[in-house]
Amino acid sequence: LLLVGITGLTIYSRLLFHVLTPASYEAAAFLIPWLGLGTIAWGLSSVVGIGNSFAKKNYHVLIGTFLGAIINIGLNIWIIPLYGINGAAIAMMCGHVVALTYRWITGQKNFPVPLQYNKLIQLVGLSGLALFLNFSIDKFF
Repeated sequence: LLLVGITGLTIYSRLLFHVLTPASYEAAAFLIPWLGLGTIAWGLSSVVGIGNSFAKKNYHVLIGTFLGAIINIGLNIWIIPLYGINGAAIAMMCGHVVALTYRWITGQKNFPVPLQYNKLIQLVGLSGLALFLNFSIDKFF
């Protein structure tokens, strides 16, 4: 549900920024998908990593957070000079995805939780396609 919300927010972000903020802020609409997806990844890491808590191996939360922070800092050093604030948003999202991935893998090893991977892949694919089309169309306007 959050992914659908972030996709919709991203599609209408330029319009929302145009209506709600001064023109100088409209470029920040590009940040919405990266910040939104990063926030979703961080929130999901608690859900998919619940097996670590059941197994009383909470140190995996620390390790996942540390790995995500290292990736975030490294990418910030590399990407911010190239892309500015947009690079910072992308780096943050990548760091959260790394933390999510680590906590997902360790959580599944400690306490397997059945997930509907087909529906998840379809939802991510459709959202990705909608975002790609949105950014492709935005280039013409």
